[in-house]
Amino acid sequence: MIKRLSAIAAVFFLLLAFINPAQAESFNSTKAIDNALQNSGFYQDNNLNNDDINYATTPGLSHITSGDGYSYGFLTYGQPHAANSIRNGQYRYIGYTYYGEDYTNMDYPADKNANGADFASQKWVREPWSKTNYQTIKASNPFFRKFPGDGSPEYRTAIQAGILIYGGANANNGFTMANFKQGTELYDNIEQYVHILAPPTQYAWGIGRMWHIENGSLWYVTVPIMPGALLPTTPDLSTNLETDKFINVQPGQKITSTVAYKLNQDHKKPERAWVRLHHVVDGQEFPVQLTPVNGAPVPDEKGYITLQPGDMKIYSYTFTVQDQTTKIMSRVNPVDTDLDKDWDNNRAEAAVIPRSYDIKVKIIPEKYKFTSINGDITPVAGYVDVTRKDGLPGEISVTGSIKSKGETQYFEATLGPGEKESIDFGFPVRPGTYVIEAEAWPVGTEDIYPPDNRDRVTISVDNKILNVDSEIWTETLR
Repeated sequence: MIKRLSAIAAVFFLLLAFINPAQAESFNSTKAIDNALQNSGFYQDNNLNNDDINYATTPGLSHITSGDGYSYGFLTYGQPHAANSIRNGQYRYIGYTYYGEDYTNMDYPADKNANGADFASQKWVREPWSKTNYQTIKASNPFFRKFPGDGSPEYRTAIQAGILIYGGANANNGFTMANFKQGTELYDNIEQYVHILAPPTQYAWGIGRMWHIENGSLWYVTVPIMPGALLPTTPDLSTNLETDKFINVQPGQKITSTVAYKLNQDHKKPERAWVRLHHVVDGQEFPVQLTPVNGAPVPDEKGYITLQPGDMKIYSYTFTVQDQTTKIMSRVNPVDTDLDKDWDNNRAEAAVIPRSYDIKVKIIPEKYKFTSINGDITPVAGYVDVTRKDGLPGEISVTGSIKSKGETQYFEATLGPGEKESIDFGFPVRPGTYVIEAEAWPVGTEDIYPPDNRDRVTISVDNKILNVDSEIWTETLR
């Protein structure tokens, strides 16, 4: 028999100490419902029992408000019910879920007090929707069915916050949250223990249930799942360089360009950002000064600036070209959090390539299909065109190789701007398929476009069988 253990209204430590309940305003129910219908991919105008959707509020959660002063309700279907078990003026259920299951009223007093038990130490049922546990739970709750998002990390933070904010300080429920913290198996994988009855949306709480075993009996706790509007947002800081490559620049030349640092538009608050720019030479990073453009803030002594949501601040910078390939590297990190939505855009690089040459190779076999007689060795031949594509003055030395069948043929060439030289090759082979590879590089300098410094082709050698007629003789006439 399942016995009920539900959470009731509470305050969240420091957060609620600064909230005046009189100033809390319930979020617009029409907007909350419209948002759910348009964006959740789950909620519909009516549930499976054809009950209408509602936006229900409860006194307990009205104290938990977002930065703009709103509190949020629940998306339910139908009406509050179980009037025969009203306690403290609260119905046991505030409606039904989309699947028709009773929607627990989070303000309804718990059937059993945990008496200070450690929440994290209970014998919680992992994946209650799994094949092993499903029938056991469904036997006493015929409406139980797996929610498509059960077990999804998408809900992890919202569940963690719901348990800590609403359940942790609840004297009626009686659990202590001392050991429910980051780094523990339960906390870090909480979505694996919570079956979602109603998913949260941006402007509505969701609810879920967890089951634990105590003295051989199965008990459950209903937990709220925090709406997106109440969750702390993670910034998405990013940086972009004006160009990602400086080509054919002269060693000793000073180059000026720009770099930008940005905070995503939908972030809810300003963020301090640590910005820095370096010229990387032989693996060593040399700081490059950032000069504000169009009123961008000057980085402080630690390299920090403050960005408002949607801000993009631009800086100019100047560096000196070296006599080797180097790179400009820009980075940005949040200062007040270890989190960022997309770490891939927190770094940008630009290659600095001094006067560079451009060599191209092209393999041209005599043909792509050769013939061997009776499996004998036959020569595979052709040539490789080595072309200098750049227009820089003077001749340069080029070295290269042609490989096939484990053999390598090396060559050298001297080319002026725009010149081409053809290198013959030949390999003795038997029937089969062979890959011929060639490459060529300028000596003592970088190549501006490495992808065309290599080429490869595949040729085949067919085997032709010739039978000798034993009765045909030949002789030499004298």
